Amino acid sequence: VEIQGDSKGFKKIYQFHQCIKILSESEVDRGDFSLTYNKKSENISRLEGMTYNVLADGTIEKVKLEKKDIYKENVDGEYQRLRFSLPKVKKGSVIELFYRRTEEGFRSLDTWYFQQPNVPVVYSEYKTVIPEWFSFTPLLNGSLKLASKNSVAVAKNISVGIDHGAGPTQYASLKPNFITTSYVMKDVPAFISEPYLTTTMDQLSRLKFQLTTITWTQSATENYLGTWGEL
Repeated sequence: VEIQGDSKGFKKIYQFHQCIKILSESEVDRGDFSLTYNKKSENISRLEGMTYNVLADGTIEKVKLEKKDIYKENVDGEYQRLRFSLPKVKKGSVIELFYRRTEEGFRSLDTWYFQQPNVPVVYSEYKTVIPEWFSFTPLLNGSLKLASKNSVAVAKNISVGIDHGAGPTQYASLKPNFITTSYVMKDVPAFISEPYLTTTMDQLSRLKFQLTTITWTQSATENYLGTWGEL
């Protein structure tokens, strides 16, 4: 996820990339996907899917998801859904999915689930690219630990729209440091749900973020994560 500038101020660009090995016939439905998004503030683009199968002669067959097989439907007045199934998925297939989701705003980041119900994960990485103005506190939940966490700062240009009411949008061109941080877990075991457990998603090892401070250039720091004493 990267926070970038746009005509309304800021937006978040999520790029999602996943590869799955289908180990049994009962798991072929993992090639079925449903992506729901807010049509007023979000957009999904660059949706790509591929199925890889090893043929009898040892060659690898690559079958691409076609645009005609992606169905768009209205959930309600605010949300839309993209539904699709990757082609020719069977036991032994490797499936690959990539898409890009754009969302307005910057004050919250999606929670990342390293662990999945009933399915082990070989490698999972969440990478954040955030301008130095915004400070987020990462909160790791669950019993598992990160395999690695690395950060690097690189100055990059950013153009941000400034609202002047009814007049045309004006842009400020700035060059802050962007902090890229990579959070990695490896060989994550599947989470096996127990009888009468009603809070499975709360138990999964995951990473969420709390906006802590905003410090604009030559401005005082705005605090968003207070203390019990202040409360």
